[in-house]
Amino acid sequence: MNFLLKYLSDIRVVIILAAIVVLLVIWLLIQKIKAGNYRKQLEELETRYNSIKSVPISYKLNKAVAISRVEQEAMKKVASMKEDFDKCQANLTQISQTLADTEDEILAGKLKRAKLDLQDLEASIDLGETQVSHLDQMLNAILEKETNQREQVTALKNHFTELKGTVRDNQNQLSFIMPTIEEQIGELEKMFSAFEEWMYGNEYEKASEELESIKTNMDKLDSMVNHYPNLLNEARGYLPSLIESIRNEFQTAKASGVYLDHLEVEKNLGVVEVGLQNDLDAMKEGATGDLASHLEDYKTRLLQIQQHVKTEVQNNNNLKSLAKETLSLYQETNSNRKYIDDQFSRV
Repeated sequence: MNFLLKYLSDIRVVIILAAIVVLLVIWLLIQKIKAGNYRKQLEELETRYNSIKSVPISYKLNKAVAISRVEQEAMKKVASMKEDFDKCQANLTQISQTLADTEDEILAGKLKRAKLDLQDLEASIDLGETQVSHLDQMLNAILEKETNQREQVTALKNHFTELKGTVRDNQNQLSFIMPTIEEQIGELEKMFSAFEEWMYGNEYEKASEELESIKTNMDKLDSMVNHYPNLLNEARGYLPSLIESIRNEFQTAKASGVYLDHLEVEKNLGVVEVGLQNDLDAMKEGATGDLASHLEDYKTRLLQIQQHVKTEVQNNNNLKSLAKETLSLYQETNSNRKYIDDQFSRV
């Protein structure tokens, strides 16, 4: 004890001990800073690793394998990718293990070993990013058809939802053809289900055919929902009213003695009524042909008939006016003749 006190009383010993403590503290601070830097670097590498892992390479490869069973062209490409996929997976497995080891080394203060592992991780993750990017591009090329089909069917489903909303908002206007619309909606729902089944079974050609059927039926439903209300207003409102108005004008004119037989008004109105009824029946069945042009033709024809009747009525009125003027002139002339005869007899 005295020996220890003797050394501690020596100022040189105290200075040396203080220097050792300072150096130790500095060393500990340096180690702590290094550990912090290594941990930050490890976190950045782990983030990059998680980004690589988030790419669904395995899922896409399984899809590509399924496609290759029915598409000869894809088979060779998939076969060449399997080896690259195995190498990529081995690298990712090694990265995962090295990440865990490096974290343990940093916690244990084995910073030299951690530094070497971080360098290895950097190289392995660079390689992993390259491998995954290459595989992802090749798989996307094989899955492009499926991706396009998925995008198309998603857009069609969204439009289908919008159309059903429009139907709900316009039930009164569409009541005449509502049974057909409901039937069409049911058919489309079945088609969407069938499409998903074909896709699930990797039957992409059949899914493509189903997609075309969906597009055709969607166009039909769109026409019924968005165009039929105006057509129905024409076919069930304006045109029947116009026919009735023409028929009343015709009957009134005929009763007043206007000659209209040559116009064959009743016959022409009957032809339009038959055609109109046929088009209404077609609309009720969901037909989307030349209905708009038919209705426009009926309208043009009816307006022409109406104008012809009005013209004949006007001509008749003009004729009556001329007859009245002629009679008045005749009476005036006859009176003048009598006056002249009377004056002549006197002279």
